[in-house]
Amino acid sequence: MPGLVLRALRWRAGLSLTVWICAVVVCAGAALGPVFALAAAESGLQDVLREAGASTGVRLLGTVDGSPQVTLAQAQQRLTAAERLPGIAHRPDRIGSLYVQADGAVGSGVMHTRMVWRDGVCSQVRLTAGRCPTGPGEAMVSSRSVSAELGWKVGEQLTLTSTVDGFSTDVRIVGAYTPISTASPRWSGQSYFQIGQDKDGIPFTDTVFVSRPTFGALPPTALMQQAVDLPLDDASVRIADLDGLRAQLGTLRAETRGRFTVSSDIGAVLDDARTAQARIDAATALVVLQLCVLGWLVLHRVLVDTVEARSADIALAKLRGFRRLQLLRFGLGEPFVLLLVAVPVGAALAYAGALLLTRAVLLPATPVVFPWQAGLALVAAVAGGVGAIVQSAWSALRRPVLDQWRRTSTNRHGTRTGVIADVAVAVVALAAFVALRAAGPGGGPVTLIGPGLLVSAAGFGGARLLPVVLRAAVPATAASRRIALFLAVRQVARRPAGLRLVALLTVAVGLAVFGVGGQVVASGNRATRAAAEIGAARVVALQYTPGEDVVAQVRRADPQERWAAAAAEWLGFGGDQVPGAVLAVDASRLAAVGARADGLLAPAPAAALLTRGAVDPTVVRGRSMAVRITVTDPSGGPLPRIRFDLRAVDGSALQVNSDTLRPGTAEYRAAVPCARGCQLAGIDVSSDARATGTVSGTMRIDRLSVDGAAVDTGFARSGSWRAADPLGDARDRVRATSEGLEDRFSVGSGGTGGLVHGDVLDPVPAVVGGHGAASPRIGAKPSTQASDGSSVRLRVVDAAPVVPVVLDDGVLVDLRSFQAALPTFAVDAQWSVWLGPRAPKDAVERLRAQGLVVDGGTSIAARDAELTRQGPALALLLLAVCAVTGALLAMGGTAVSIGAAVRRRSYEAAALGTVGIRRGQLYGAALVEQLLLLGTAVVVGVPAGVLALVLALPAVPQFADDSPVPLAALPPALPIVLCAVVLVALVTVTVLVSAARVVRAGSATRLREAEE
Repeated sequence: MPGLVLRALRWRAGLSLTVWICAVVVCAGAALGPVFALAAAESGLQDVLREAGASTGVRLLGTVDGSPQVTLAQAQQRLTAAERLPGIAHRPDRIGSLYVQADGAVGSGVMHTRMVWRDGVCSQVRLTAGRCPTGPGEAMVSSRSVSAELGWKVGEQLTLTSTVDGFSTDVRIVGAYTPISTASPRWSGQSYFQIGQDKDGIPFTDTVFVSRPTFGALPPTALMQQAVDLPLDDASVRIADLDGLRAQLGTLRAETRGRFTVSSDIGAVLDDARTAQARIDAATALVVLQLCVLGWLVLHRVLVDTVEARSADIALAKLRGFRRLQLLRFGLGEPFVLLLVAVPVGAALAYAGALLLTRAVLLPATPVVFPWQAGLALVAAVAGGVGAIVQSAWSALRRPVLDQWRRTSTNRHGTRTGVIADVAVAVVALAAFVALRAAGPGGGPVTLIGPGLLVSAAGFGGARLLPVVLRAAVPATAASRRIALFLAVRQVARRPAGLRLVALLTVAVGLAVFGVGGQVVASGNRATRAAAEIGAARVVALQYTPGEDVVAQVRRADPQERWAAAAAEWLGFGGDQVPGAVLAVDASRLAAVGARADGLLAPAPAAALLTRGAVDPTVVRGRSMAVRITVTDPSGGPLPRIRFDLRAVDGSALQVNSDTLRPGTAEYRAAVPCARGCQLAGIDVSSDARATGTVSGTMRIDRLSVDGAAVDTGFARSGSWRAADPLGDARDRVRATSEGLEDRFSVGSGGTGGLVHGDVLDPVPAVVGGHGAASPRIGAKPSTQASDGSSVRLRVVDAAPVVPVVLDDGVLVDLRSFQAALPTFAVDAQWSVWLGPRAPKDAVERLRAQGLVVDGGTSIAARDAELTRQGPALALLLLAVCAVTGALLAMGGTAVSIGAAVRRRSYEAAALGTVGIRRGQLYGAALVEQLLLLGTAVVVGVPAGVLALVLALPAVPQFADDSPVPLAALPPALPIVLCAVVLVALVTVTVLVSAARVVRAGSATRLREAEE
């Protein structure tokens, strides 16, 4: 019997090869899901761990009787105990640290800081001056602390005084550092790098790192905090390690009880990883299940036609006296052998496919293994294939010999049963789709079967409508001279056996259209979301130093305004109705560097709105300032005094008095503390509170000089200056003339008026993100406050669904205008530089050359790749791959089915040829018949796929989390058209080959073969 099976396979080599390919695809599809799901889960785990950063670490905080404050001796004991702990999996490093909250003083200046010794700190910083501390009494401070604004210097003696128990120690500053990355897990999430002012106005600065011998020289009773950090080696962690990581905390708590307090956020991180893995597993299972079901149905249909083609052979075997077991082996041997041989090949293809997908979309170095779930899926695939084989061969083995030798079937009951089954499938699929559509994206991964349900309803329902339509065409073609159409219509109408395969092909075509279109839509939505969340092609984070002018530094790095813009994100400390965070960007460069995407705020119009009426600030450097003023038409009491409003480099306000105005032309001088630079914010006209009555007049300002050199302040340019908001009884009417700036002033007792430079907009134009009830309306003037209590008013000039970075929970403003109105926001903001698509390769080096300290960053491409690795995106990608594979499988199944029917159809073609039907007419009839069958699959399947895009895609989750970014619902027409063209081409080739095979086999000798 094995020899007979092998000879049969060789005799029908082409048919056997096609059946084997169908079985291979089914097995490969079944195994692909678990293999790729595990790889995707491993990649997703790495993403979760990277995003969590230092929160995956474990901190052992030394305690005595529950208090974190310990003496030096107690700290030393706990450090030694930590070193003696047994090895901990995935945590090879143990980073000890000693910590004292202190005030640092050089001379009379005092700043809050921290005195810290930490293992390996020198490998995590970049020295900008001096060296790392090694001996007793040595320290290094941050580069920001030795800036001109804060004033510490390398080589000076620094007195550190504990704010806990008051002990003091003197250290010598031997170096200045800049952290390589403040986000590095090696810092264990500790707040070592903060700078600004507290609520009392006392400055605080970055950590002072000292040597361990410095702590050893402290008084024995000095109190400090001691900790040992155990950072996680992310790259070594696999899915199989998650339970062990969770158990580590309990083990550590038991081993260190009474000496340490163990803390970590690893539990929440592992929960997120498990949730992501569950979503990926569910999504891939549902997607692959659809491919497997489609593959099983196609395999079943192919086997039915194949066994039907062998009916005569089975009948002969019965006449030869084959017993039931022999008959089973004879009838089922070939497909069983093909199925079993397909298993290892399918497994290998699944592994290769998962490997390709992993390298294409997942993180580099993601492991790809063959898990036990893949073996179980292969068993299920084989079981489904065995079921298809048994069911397809059962009727052929039980039918009488005479029925098997018939050229036509008389089984009307089977036809009626098939119609009822197909209609039931269509109705159930449609009802299930409606339920999933109502659930929306909240339904989770199960919504991925929605498109399959919809196209199944269209496929099975549409295929059964074809005979109904064609039966109506039978009378119309009765007297037709178009023999090809006459024959084709009757062939399809009276023999609907091929409609089941047409239904499957329709489903496959519809899923392919949905898969391709859905992938195009999802890819575009990921790009849109990444652009909205990042803001520019690349964003470089900065470590801000008080007093530095980031905008000016960035402009010097990019003088052509082509590729760089300064930006800052800031959250206010109070105010009135400002929603969320403030994103401040150098709007003059927003059009050049801002990301563009459909549905997002366009950079160029937004820049125009934000900079309307704004001018560049006037920066002065020197020690003496003078302004030339001509006063005419004075009236009333004593003339007011001139006062210069300045902003220091740290953003603080400076007011410097000059002389009292007098009639005629004169220069009004004042000594100003602007050797390092100041911005001229305004020129006040202030009346003494002891004066009585109101004084008025006209003053014309035509020149301002610093240290004797003239400075262009735009006195003659319209828009460069405006009237200041009055304090008390004051009024100013300002206009620019060719001779200078003219101010018709009127000031009452104690009142203050004057001029404000044009870079100080009040209110500051803003674009608000979001259209909710809580969002300010256009024209509204909300306010916000800085940490020092100063405030600024905004004016909403436009609203958008989302604005860059802060999305629907914040506002977008011009950085220059906002900083001019609220200078002190800078110390609390997160600063960055936006780099556009035309940024040169050495962009970061150019920024560093201007004194900016770069601290990591991200890009739209990196965020897009991260979104692509999320479970929903991977599921849609896998759906597209499986859908296209399913369409090809259905095409192949169609070819097999037609090939299997060639022998039966050849008798009909031969008979028609003997009664005078020409060969060309026979070919035309076969061609039209196949076009009616297979063309229906394309005509119904493509619109069904498009309908699934319209109705089902909005219900399918595209991201693992919610996002306010507007999402596109439909793809561009071109991908759908190209997909349809490819499908039509495949169907056309199948039709041409099939029609040619039928006609070629229909020779007159076939009838003599039947007589024999």
